[in-house]
Formats: sequence, structure tokens, C-alpha cells
Amino acid sequence: MISVGIGLGGITASGRVAAQPPAAPSPAPTVADGGDDARSAAEARRRYQEGNAAMKSHQWQRAYEAYLAAWRQRPHWQVAGSLGEVELELGKNREAASHLALFLRDAKDVPPEEMKRVHAWLEQARARVATLTISTAPQGANLLLDGAAIGPAPVREELYVDPGKHVIEGRVGSCSAVEQVDVAAGQSKEILLRCELTAPVQKVAVAPPTGPLRPVAATAPEKPLRARQAILIAGGGVTVASLGLGVTSLALFTARGHAARVSHEPATGPDARAEARFKSVALWSFVAAGVVGGGTLVYALQTRHASPPRVKGGLVVGPTGAAAMLQGDF
Repeated sequence: MISVGIGLGGITASGRVAAQPPAAPSPAPTVADGGDDARSAAEARRRYQEGNAAMKSHQWQRAYEAYLAAWRQRPHWQVAGSLGEVELELGKNREAASHLALFLRDAKDVPPEEMKRVHAWLEQARARVATLTISTAPQGANLLLDGAAIGPAPVREELYVDPGKHVIEGRVGSCSAVEQVDVAAGQSKEILLRCELTAPVQKVAVAPPTGPLRPVAATAPEKPLRARQAILIAGGGVTVASLGLGVTSLALFTARGHAARVSHEPATGPDARAEARFKSVALWSFVAAGVVGGGTLVYALQTRHASPPRVKGGLVVGPTGAAAMLQGDF
């Protein structure tokens, strides 16, 4: 137990650290202040003396309640010292660390050996909790720890939390920056809260029309031509492919017939069957080309109101080969 002179009417008390959230040290009140302030100081002094009596008999819970009541009346660093000591005894490590830190920050005219002892108590409490430091946050943002307000940014004091998961949030305007952490006992973690502030939407005033309103003629949407183009392209492709196959088969058939005439030996066996097959393939390829090409041409002419087609086609067959041509706009 440390002993410091406390400005609550000149009594002497034992104390330890500071409180959370931190509060600025109050001037030493006296009963002579008068009015509500005097009554508050008297109540704080009475409850503080109750805490001293309970602490001497090691009645920690009773001492805690008395010191806490005094702290609420007068959040002074000297009250925080005694309150922090009792909290450490009761295992309220987070609260003890906060009060001890406040005591060390705001204490005045305390002997160095007493400050050293309080430092040791604070390190004992810090080893059982986690320490958070909000190093970056939007200026003026309202900061919350697990949904409870801790004040506006910037917050330079360390925050002491129980080990486990916690949520730190900063809110300003339309911005909401959130950081989730999972910390262990004795761990220190730096928190960076960043968010992009949404620029307000600027409204542009538009002048009303000055003259009479004139109706605008609606234009009919252009009829899609993709289906027609696809049919024409597919039909043209099949026609050309069939003509190509027919020309190739006819050329092979003609070549075999020419070779047989030169050798004066008619084709027999497999040669004869191959010659007949080429002839048949050439015939049916030309038939397919004619049917598909004719159908495509008819379709193109019937749908010319959508896109007037210009189609030219022809087939030339000679004794030594054949050629086909299909030209047009699809």
C-alpha cells in the first residue's frame, strides 16, 4: 500500500493507478468551495475514508465499492491510486491497468520509490490483459470499443482489454472504419483505422424551358438482323462446302477415267468401286449445294425488306473439272 496526501479535505490515503476512460485531474476540492461542489467533495471524502477502513481490514470488495463511489464524485488521480490497488487485488486487471496508468501520468509530488512500486503494479496488471493503441484514425471520428464509446479521435492513451476478440470502430460522417482483433494476455497491438470519406452529392439546378414544348417524334427501333445474317451465312457456307466436295470428287472421278482411257484397260475391282464412289459423292454434293444454295437464295429474296441482298452464284462444269461461285451481301 502506498501513502499519499489527497486533496479531499487533507486526509491521507493509499492508492495506485488511473481510470478508464482517462479523465483530466481535478483540482483538490475542499469543503470551503461551497454549494454542490462542497457537498460532492464531502461525499467523496466520506466514501474515501470508508474505503481506507475497509482496505486496512482486507475487505477488498467493500473497499472497492467505497473507492468507486468516491471516484464518481471526484475523478482525481489520488482516488484512482487506491481504486487501482483494490481492483488488482480483486482480479479486475483491465480496470486496474487503466487506473494505474492514469495515476502514473497525472500524479504530482509523489516520492520516487512510491512511483516505482506503482510501475511494478501496472506491469503486473498489463501482463494479464492486452494493450491496444489507436495510432491512425480519421480526425474527429467517434471511436468505439466493442460498441462502447471511448471518445473522439485522436486517442493517445493506451486501451486495456481482456484477452480475446474485440472490435474497434471509428465513425465520422458517412465513414465507418472497422478493425477486428484477437489478442492474447500481455500482447500489445497497434490499430490503424482508415476509411474513404464519401463526397457529398452536389445538386445542379436546371433552368425550366422557356418556350412551348414540342413533341418529339418517336423512331421505331431498327429490326435486328442478326438472325437473318446468321441464316444467310450458314446457308452460303454449306453451299460452298458442298460445291467444294462435289468439285473435288468430280475431279478424282475424271482423273481415274482419264487414266483408264490412256492405258486402254477398264477399271476393275477396287478401282472400279472407288471410281463409282467418287461419281456418287460428286453427284449428291452438287444436289445438296443446289438445294441449300437455292433455299438460301429464296430466303434472302423474301427477306430483302430488312436488308436487300445482292447475290450472284454460278456453277461451271467441264470435261476436266468444275467450278462454283457464290457472291453476295449478307
